[in-house]
Parts: sequence; structure tokens; C-alpha cells
Amino acid sequence: MRDGTAVFARGVLAARGLPTTAEEWLGAAVVLGALAAALLVLVPWLIRRARRESEAGRARLAHESAAFRARWPGAALWHAPYGELEAEVRRCWQLVLLLEAELAKMRGPAAAGMAAQLTAVRAWITTVLGPLNAAAAREHRIVGGAR
Repeated sequence: MRDGTAVFARGVLAARGLPTTAEEWLGAAVVLGALAAALLVLVPWLIRRARRESEAGRARLAHESAAFRARWPGAALWHAPYGELEAEVRRCWQLVLLLEAELAKMRGPAAAGMAAQLTAVRAWITTVLGPLNAAAAREHRIVGGAR
């Protein structure tokens, strides 16, 4: 069985050499040209699509964070449930990652504005961490006392 496989492989490999006639070269050129044209169209489209999805994701995260801030304004933040606080911190870290990726591509005044947004999000994370730790301790005592 193994010898038959080796003979088959040698036969297939022998049949797949470089083109020898003008028609074979033309066929290979057409295939390679079509592949190159497809890549020239497809790659920029994929890049634009990824950029749009990134912008949409950033807008969604910012909208959800704004909704959280509206639900838990000021001192009420200290009474927010642990799950919501944790979700907000996760959203904010995702937003930080997106903003850092965009900031790495920017220069000049636009970069300064993006850096200011990044600083504001990090400050908000720091603000939410206090109530998050308090909620974790509060909910842990409740669960621990119920046992």
C-alpha cells in the first residue's frame, strides 16, 4: 500500500511542473492576475469594514457607559450592584484598548484629543473601582452570612 502511494505521489508531482507552452503560461498568468485583482479589491474592503466595526463598537461601549452613568449618578454609584459595576469596568477597559489602538495611529492635535479621552476613561475606571470593591465586600458578607 505504501509503495502505491509513493508511485501515485511521484506521478502527481511529475505532472505538476512549470508550464511549458505559451498557452499554459497564459493560463497561469490569467489565474495569477485574477487572484491579484481580487486581493487588490478585497484587502482594502476588509480594512474599511474592520475600521467601521471598531468605530461602531467604540460608539456602542460609550453609549452603554453613558447609560450606566445615568442609572447610577454621583453618590448612587456606591449602591450599584456588583454585576453592573463589573460590567462597566469591563466596558471601560475595552474602550481603553480601542482608544489606545487608535491613538497609536494618530499624530498632532487629534492625538492630543484622543489622549484626553483615554485619560478620562481611565479616571472613570478608577472612580468605579472603589464602589466595585465595596460591592464585592458587601455581597460577600451577605453570601458568607447566609451559610
